[in-house]
Amino acid sequence: MPNSYFEGQNIKCTGFFRNVDTGAYVDPAVVTFRTKDPSNNLSAHQFGVDPNVTKTAIGKYRYDLLLDEGGTWYLRWDSTGTHEGATEWKVICCESVESTW
Repeated sequence: MPNSYFEGQNIKCTGFFRNVDTGAYVDPAVVTFRTKDPSNNLSAHQFGVDPNVTKTAIGKYRYDLLLDEGGTWYLRWDSTGTHEGATEWKVICCESVESTW
């Protein structure tokens, strides 16, 4: 199943931001990675505030997310200010069949 992982896995979530006119990678004014876990808890992680949001190159960002709960996770990169944009996706986290692994 695409975008499916096991509970306890760390996944690399990457966000890319481009100028809509030129296609060149750009750094927006504010970059935020958002999560909604299977229990409907919302979290926001802002670049420059949360050290877990890292910039890997111009216009390219990463957040390493620990999938610590089975179910559907909703993920979103968004930007505000200059070069506004957003992208969303979901991943399925399969619960471990044995808690003693």
